[in-house]
Amino acid sequence: MKKKVVSITPLPIHRDSRTRKQVISIEQAGYDSWVLAGDELIAASALDDQSNKGKPASQTNGNLEKHKNRKTFLPLDVVLRGMRFLKRWVWGTYASLPNADLYILHANVQFLPVWMRAKVAGAPFIYDAHDFYSELQNEDNSSLGRKVARIMFELEKWGVGKATQVWTVSNGLARLLKKSFGVDALVLRNCHDLRSDAGSVPAIRDEFGLGEDVFLVALIGNCKNDQDVKSFVSALKESGE
Repeated sequence: MKKKVVSITPLPIHRDSRTRKQVISIEQAGYDSWVLAGDELIAASALDDQSNKGKPASQTNGNLEKHKNRKTFLPLDVVLRGMRFLKRWVWGTYASLPNADLYILHANVQFLPVWMRAKVAGAPFIYDAHDFYSELQNEDNSSLGRKVARIMFELEKWGVGKATQVWTVSNGLARLLKKSFGVDALVLRNCHDLRSDAGSVPAIRDEFGLGEDVFLVALIGNCKNDQDVKSFVSALKESGE
């Protein structure tokens, strides 16, 4: 019987190309490979080209304004958000995870349920740090923001200590992980997946009606709550002027 490997990411699989490529590669290496993406458990064999396509830019622009207009939350809001976090990313993840021979975690928010499930299954787990999340989650300088950032730092420190092995994407991130958590991370670099080229989303110039004479700079990635994408885009625009 094939050994079962389950990868875990909080993102929809079309927004996490690194995890997707790993899941498919693990299957090609002869393992029974699955991914828990958000709350959806997907077999590697079900990941076709469609799962690697993101939304066109026009469908994601609203996120910038939504993140810009975030407000400070009252104590009740904080409690409710904390309860939703526990329900989805702790108990929800734990309940959705099957027993496996190996787990590969791709985000620090799910350390606890993955560790719990791995203990039940008697299996090791690997932490693949796509970024230095403790630093990203330290952008809010309010009293509550600092407390949350500290909790997330301690959670990541604890999880790194429990992981059988830690992976990351670059030598720079490996040095940060070593400095912060004392761990020697294995560097597995990202690479382009040629399978994602065919039938991609509309070209950016076509999407926005831009001619070939327009000098265009594109930022590749996701618009996340803890990244000030709008300021970066504004700076690029000003530098071009």
